[in-house]
Amino acid sequence: MFASTLAEDLRPAAAADIHLGDAGGRSGLLDGGSYLTSLQPFFEEPAELYVALQLPIAEAMASYRSIRSILLLITSGSLVLAIGGAFWLAGNVTRPVQHLAAAARRMREGVYTQSLDVVSTDEFGDLAAGFNAMQEAIAERERHIVHIAHHDSLSGLPTRDLIVTGLRERMERVDELTVVNLALSRFDGIVSSLGHRTADEVIKYVASALRELLVEGQTLGHLNHQEFVFVLPSYSIEKTHDFVQKIMETLRAGIAVNGANISLQARAGIARYPEHSRDPAELLRCAAIARNDAQHSHELAVEYRSGQEDRAVQLVRIVGDFPRALENDELELDFQPQIDCSTREVVGAEALVRWRHPELGLLPPDKFIEAIEQAGGIAHLTRWALRKAVESCAGWRSSGLAIAVAVNISVDDLVDEYFPYFLLEIVTRNGLKPADVTLEVTESAIMHNIEMSLAVISCMRELGFRVAIDDFGTGQSALAQLKRLPVDELKIDKSFVMNIDNRRDEAIVRTSIELAHQFGLHVVAEGVETAQALERLQTIGCEFAQGYHIAKPLPAADFLGWVRGWTIRQEPDIVSIVTAERPRRGRL
Repeated sequence: MFASTLAEDLRPAAAADIHLGDAGGRSGLLDGGSYLTSLQPFFEEPAELYVALQLPIAEAMASYRSIRSILLLITSGSLVLAIGGAFWLAGNVTRPVQHLAAAARRMREGVYTQSLDVVSTDEFGDLAAGFNAMQEAIAERERHIVHIAHHDSLSGLPTRDLIVTGLRERMERVDELTVVNLALSRFDGIVSSLGHRTADEVIKYVASALRELLVEGQTLGHLNHQEFVFVLPSYSIEKTHDFVQKIMETLRAGIAVNGANISLQARAGIARYPEHSRDPAELLRCAAIARNDAQHSHELAVEYRSGQEDRAVQLVRIVGDFPRALENDELELDFQPQIDCSTREVVGAEALVRWRHPELGLLPPDKFIEAIEQAGGIAHLTRWALRKAVESCAGWRSSGLAIAVAVNISVDDLVDEYFPYFLLEIVTRNGLKPADVTLEVTESAIMHNIEMSLAVISCMRELGFRVAIDDFGTGQSALAQLKRLPVDELKIDKSFVMNIDNRRDEAIVRTSIELAHQFGLHVVAEGVETAQALERLQTIGCEFAQGYHIAKPLPAADFLGWVRGWTIRQEPDIVSIVTAERPRRGRL
């Protein structure tokens, strides 16, 4: 080292970090501080003399520190701005998005009542307004769906579920209330004759008319197409009957539909809380059971009586057990004799079905026929009865008793075009003639489908079978229809014959007999309970009679013996000459 600006004591330390030929910069420690050392040749050529330049790092970095400070200030300012921007974004972007997400979650959960507050006019404000509009539309649509689910679309009245809910709430607040079940009568006839559109108009007008009868606190519901229900809080039974009478008068006054005034009839059933039930659904059922009873008894209104549901349960059981009854021979046929009023000879027998139920005991026809007919099984019962009746008649003939047998047929048989050929097949198989079998059918069954019924009856008569109108006088046929019916006999209903000593009933029987003779028909009188009634029937020209005075329905096994005993008892009174106008239907 030839020369240096350093003190003598620092030179060794400075020279220690200098290596000749090592150009460039190096760093090292000198006198407790950091220095940068740069070794440069003094002459370009030759490179034998070097100059070592040293500078404290602190002095060299001073300018960079100011730049660093500036950068730190810039960075800090940027960070502050970023944080402020983040808060601004959170307040103006993130938070509205969170509110929208929360609103979407509420909508997903079915909460549509809490709307979003729109505080801006930007895109988020538009989106929030759109969310609110969508929420209101969904809520309105849901209210409409719920309304449709609980209100009849035709009448706009509450349905059963809503009525049951309302009843439950009412029962918690009142001590008593009355439920009235109301059903329109012959509504199916309106549908078949005037069409479904007119029937719908009728329902709308009826709902409107019934709604006008309500006062505050009362409820009107629509259970099905022709069935309505009233809930009348704190109504006594007398007040309820007055209300029902008011309803009937309103319906009878008629409603104008398509320029025609339609007078309506209805039947009502009444049930009361808490007397008949404390359960809303059960109370409605009690009212419906009472209304069914009113329909069967032809009364305008019937109050529910405890035990009525037992009959409904029994009918359901009867329908369910009927197929088993056919398979297990639980059904039986009894025969009620028919005699000639003039000669007292047995000329025929009417077959009457009985059901010997293993648990319910012996069931007469009025206990199960209607239920089976409504369930669609009456055709099976008719065919079973016809087979058994024809077999019994063939057995009597083989024993020397040549009489006819009469069997009741249903409305389902009269619309079956193959039914006459079924009759012909079983009669031929048992060696009988078609004239040995009389088919009894009610007026209402014929009028159910008059054209088809006439075709089937005409076919049966062409094959040789005899046809009788059963229960004449209680049905719905008019004289204009009667003259069209290709029948052989009229059977006068027992309700007139049993009271033949009454002047009016005798007039009805006499007129019916004269009318039948004018049409060339024979007459059978049912319900002959006394000898005086039989004598009176003979006097006014009735050809044949049956009833308890003659004999109750007899089992097939006992019938032949009874006929022989009857013949012996009546032998002194038998008239040997029979007028040509009254041919006998059979003889022993």
